[in-house]
Formats: sequence, C-alpha cells, structure tokens
Amino acid sequence: MLGRAALLLLCFTPAAWCFPSGQVTASCDSMVPQHGANAQTSASPYTVIVDRTSFNVGDQVPVQIQGTGSNTFKGFLLKATQVGSQTAVGSFSVSTTSAQLLACSQKTGSAVAHTSGAAKSFIQAIWTPDSSGSGKTIQFSTTFVQSKSVFWVAVQSPVLTFNGNFTGGSSAATTQTPSIVKAHGSLMLISWMTTGTLGMLVARYMKGMSKGNKMFGKDLWFVVHVPLMFLTVAATIIAFIIIFVYAQDWAGGAHPVLGCLVMILAFIQPIIAFMRCEPQDPRRYVFNWAHSLNALVIKVLAVAAIFTGLQLIDGSDSQWMVKTMSGFAAWECLFYIFMEARLRWKTHNPDRTRRKTNMNGLLVGVYFLGNIAFLIALLVGIGQATVVP
Repeated sequence: MLGRAALLLLCFTPAAWCFPSGQVTASCDSMVPQHGANAQTSASPYTVIVDRTSFNVGDQVPVQIQGTGSNTFKGFLLKATQVGSQTAVGSFSVSTTSAQLLACSQKTGSAVAHTSGAAKSFIQAIWTPDSSGSGKTIQFSTTFVQSKSVFWVAVQSPVLTFNGNFTGGSSAATTQTPSIVKAHGSLMLISWMTTGTLGMLVARYMKGMSKGNKMFGKDLWFVVHVPLMFLTVAATIIAFIIIFVYAQDWAGGAHPVLGCLVMILAFIQPIIAFMRCEPQDPRRYVFNWAHSLNALVIKVLAVAAIFTGLQLIDGSDSQWMVKTMSGFAAWECLFYIFMEARLRWKTHNPDRTRRKTNMNGLLVGVYFLGNIAFLIALLVGIGQATVVP
C-alpha cells in the first residue's frame, strides 16, 4: 500500500531537474534553470565584469563572474550573444576545474558552466570572437544559481562593440555602430510613444473640438492626424531598415518578431486609409472598424516591442528603463480609459457637454506633457546604455 502511494506521489509531482554536473545545454537559449521555481527579481548579488568596451577579431577578452561581498554561487551558465539575440557567439576557454565548456547553438565551447555544486565566489573565462567578427555588439549574460529555488537569470555585462581598429586594452570604442542601435531605439520610442499616440488621440477624441474648422478644405483634426501618422510610419520604416542593415542577420528572440509585425501592419495602415470610401457611403463602417482595429493592434505590438528592446539594452541591475516604460504604459492606459469613459458619457449627454468641447484639448495637453517626460527619460537612458559604469 505504501509503495502504491509513493508511486502516485511521484506521478503527480511536477518534474524539476537539477544539474550539479553543469550539463545544462537544454537551458542555453532561455538561460532559465529547470528547477521548477521562478527567477529572482531583486538586484543580483553577482556581477559580470569585462575590462573593455570594444573588441577585434583575434582578441582574447577576460570575463569574470563573481559574487559581491560574501555571496557565493553553486551553479552558473555564461555565454556571449549579439545584442537582441539569444544565439551564442564566439568561443570560451577556461583554466579552472570549477568550470567546463558547453556547446550552445551547436557551437563547441560557446558557453561555460559549473562542474559541481560546490560553492564558488569567482570564475574567469577567456572569450575569443568568431573569425568573421559576427556579433558586432555583444553582451555576456550569466545565470547564477545560489540554491535550487534561488537564482538570477541572464545577469548582463556592459555592451562590447566590434571595432576593426581596436588592438587591445581598455580604450573606449570609437566605432559608430552603437549609434545605429541608439538611433533605432530612439526612432521607435518617438514613433510609438509620441507621434503615433497623438495622431490616434486626435482622430479619436478631438473631432468635436475642431468641428467646422477647415484647413486646405479638410477638417482640422484630419490635417493634424495625417502628418503625425505619416511621420510615425516613416520613422518606423527608417528604424526598421537601419537595424537590419546593421545586424545583416536575423537576431532571433521576441523583439525582432514584434518589430516585423509592427512594420508590416504600419505599412498596411496608410494603404487602408487610401482605399477608404466617402463618409456618406453605407459601407464606411467597414473602413472605420478595420482602420481602428489595425491601429490598436499596432499600438499593443509596438509597446511590447519597446519593452523587449529595452530589456536587451538596459544592463542596469534595477532595469530602470523597463520600469520607466511600465510607468508610461500605466499612464497611457489610465488616460485612454478616462477619455473613453468621458466620450461615452458625452455621447449620452450631448446637451450637458456642449460648452465643454475645449476640455479634450486641455486633457490631451496634460497627457502630452507626461508623455514627453517619460520619452525624455528613456531617450537619455538609451543614450547612456552602452557606457560602462
């Protein structure tokens, strides 16, 4: 009877595999230990240290992982990836018996892991770039395991940039490649945090305020809406092109997938607009729904793409840029909910709101000020993202 009970207990207990031997290739991409527990969200008590901000083909880059103070770790997984990708680049060598080489991304020696569950406070590995110089902007990521249920995933080093003129030492990078990544991120932030959002707000909530006001024979709200959305789509296209010209490859991960979806739908949106029928046409509602629904989907995907992009370049322990973006998303959601509720109330109470049409303009102005504050903070963060502390 006891044997049957034990068998049932084993059958219905979730599997959690631990690997004190360090054979953790199954976690190469995600870097998440298969321990049946969630990663820690607090600041990591461990650091990943490099002595430079740029590298060249043939360089040997020392990478040190260590605990702060008296903190030790039992397990770890270290790899180098191009920023925005999960695929390991380059190869490692180690001289300590506490570490071993693994084959991540089907490349021998592309990752380093522990050899036992003994406590460790310091490990050094030597990383050598690929001969092709692939991984133009790379980061070292390390998962630290303190115990079976306590671990920190993908603790990142500062960014290193490929520089053909670099010969060694700790000199700062002189290549302009990081500026391309910064430009890509900045254009997408401006597009989908500010110009795109304002264009949508004008079309949704400010038609009543500009009713009867014409410019170039068109309603004023329309004259404002079209240039804003044109700038948004144009900036998105530019950001899309420059990052692919820079990477010259498919990086992998969620961010490029989301970015491609945003690009495709943003390109379709003006095509839908050009194909619209006259306002009096009985089929006009089809355009209204298609245009509005596509805009909503683009907005959601763009915000998700921004979140994943910030996670890739925010090397701070606090992930402050991701938290700032979370604050912006909450600010925007609350504003939309308030404006939508107000619009519904005005629809059912037209007489009581006839004298308050200018209120929408004031509310959008308040939103714009908050929007700019979040935008500036994130643009500053992107500008400093590749600077070694």
